[in-house]
Amino acid sequence: ITTFYFLIGATYFLSLCYALFLKFSSPSRVFIFFQLIMDVALESILISVTGGLASPFPFLFIITIVSASIFFHHRGGSFMAGTATLLFGLLALFQRAQIPPFSGAVLGDKEISYGVFLYAIAFFTVGILSGRLAKRLREKEIGFLDLRIFHEDIVHSMPSGLITTNLDGKVTSFNRSATEITGYAAGAVIGKIWWEHFSWPEIAYRFHNLAKTGVPQRFEGKIKNRSGKPCLL
Repeated sequence: ITTFYFLIGATYFLSLCYALFLKFSSPSRVFIFFQLIMDVALESILISVTGGLASPFPFLFIITIVSASIFFHHRGGSFMAGTATLLFGLLALFQRAQIPPFSGAVLGDKEISYGVFLYAIAFFTVGILSGRLAKRLREKEIGFLDLRIFHEDIVHSMPSGLITTNLDGKVTSFNRSATEITGYAAGAVIGKIWWEHFSWPEIAYRFHNLAKTGVPQRFEGKIKNRSGKPCLL
C-alpha cells in the first residue's frame, strides 16, 4: 500500500513539475525524453509490486513505446522497446532470485525465459511498427505543407484579385492583386467579416443563403477601396 501511495504521489508531483516547466518554457526533445524515462521507471516499480511476470501492467510499457515513436520515430520506438525489455528482464531476474519486493513461489528458468521472450517480441514489434507509422505520417504532413505552400504561391501570383472566406464570412486569404486593387494589406483584412470590412451589408443575406443551401451564387457589386474610390467586385 505504501508503494502505491508513493507511485500516486510521484505521478502527481511530476505532473505538477511538468506543468510548471511548460508554463515558462517550450518543450524540448530533452524534456520529452526525460518524461519518457520517468514514465518507464514508474511503470517498472508498479510492475514489480504487482507480481512481476504475473503483473497485469506490462502493457504500460507499450504505451510509453508508442509515445517515444511519435516523438522520436523509429529510433525512439526501438530504443524505448530495448529499455522496456531490459527493465522487464531485470525484474524477472529479481523475481527469480526472490529479491524484495518479490517473494512467494519461485519461477523456473523456462518460465522466466519464455515470459521475457514473449514480452520482448511484443515491445520491439510495437516499437518498430509505430516508429514506421510515425515516420510515414510525418512525411505526409510535410507533403501537405509543401502542397499548401505551392497553392499559396499560385494564389499570390494570380493577376486577378482573389479573396477567400469561410462559411462565417471571415476572410481566410487575400492575394497580392487584391491588395493592389483595394489598397488593404492582407494582415488588415484576414479574419474579418468581408462585407463589414468593405461596407457592403446588403450582400450579407446572399452569403447566408450560400452557407445554408450550399448552392453557388454569382453576383456583382461595387465596394470602396481604401482611398474611397469605387471598384467592382
